[in-house]
Amino acid sequence: MQIHYKRRCFICQSRDHFLCCFKKFSCFTEKDLSTCFANQRDSPLQQSEDDPEGGITLRDYHMHLEKGEYKQEYLKEFVAAGGKRGVTELGISEHTHHFKEFQEIYFRNVIMDDSAIGRYQESWLKQSPKSFCYTLDQYVSLIEAGKKAGLPLKLGLEVCYFPGEEQNLRRILKQYPFDYCIGSVHWLHGWGFDTKAELWQGKEVNEVYSSYKEVLLQAIQSDLFDVIGHPFSCKVFRHWPQGIEMNPWYVEIAAALLKHNTAMEINTGLLYRYPAATICPPLGLLQAAADADCQISFGSDAHTSSDAGRALGYALQVAKEARITQQMNFEHRKGSRVLLEPLPVSTL
Repeated sequence: MQIHYKRRCFICQSRDHFLCCFKKFSCFTEKDLSTCFANQRDSPLQQSEDDPEGGITLRDYHMHLEKGEYKQEYLKEFVAAGGKRGVTELGISEHTHHFKEFQEIYFRNVIMDDSAIGRYQESWLKQSPKSFCYTLDQYVSLIEAGKKAGLPLKLGLEVCYFPGEEQNLRRILKQYPFDYCIGSVHWLHGWGFDTKAELWQGKEVNEVYSSYKEVLLQAIQSDLFDVIGHPFSCKVFRHWPQGIEMNPWYVEIAAALLKHNTAMEINTGLLYRYPAATICPPLGLLQAAADADCQISFGSDAHTSSDAGRALGYALQVAKEARITQQMNFEHRKGSRVLLEPLPVSTL
């Protein structure tokens, strides 16, 4: 392993600790990263309101409107906040659990029995004011009106993938003029692993990760999605498998992404919103995807307008260390690769 004593840490810019060579990421662990990210997720660089993240321009294709109203003024807030961070194009990708068209799919697949998990999930899905409260027509009309008004928007959707529901999901999605659809694994056998930390009690972490990997592969192989969202977000509450060699998983996933012409998302949401305090995907998967020349998309996973583009500067730096030079542009469910702008020398 090579150590470069005089280079800065690519995450926090510190010279106080080592930066590994990163050709394969094999010498850096998720545990190592979590401390560094946790220390930096509220840094001035990351939250600056007037510094566009070193002049980097990016497409941020993962944002949610759920904390505000479906109005043009709220869209403009996202555009303004993202613009200050160098985001030139914003993709709004609302969760499917906001829309009435998907309600029966959730009710068929989510545990809502008298267990602790079931009671919590039933309350979350049936009593939350933002659950199944809109129609897709309302959402599409909002974003299309923003486009016509000149806002730099793309119409996306983040779809919860449930194995066995492929035909129903395809039937719904094909009816609307989405620019792209993100497929995300949020549920494993009816359990929402990212909803509440206490609901991990009694779960065998290695089994959770193994199940996640299998469902993730099914999502890719379904050919329903343009992007796979936040891979391995099951690390959300800082659980990590023990005794499993993950690299073969990463190579298998990267090969599937390439075969099915599906982009992998570099997502910063876990970095600033959850205890994991790292980005998705794990670095090993990021490097495997880079080695396979997979398509790459970026997303801040903003749930409020002030988080639009948040931490994408860090995501870009990580991508550059993996020798990723392109990002995806989507329009009407067709993707094309565009070059990432070079990193300023000052950020290295």
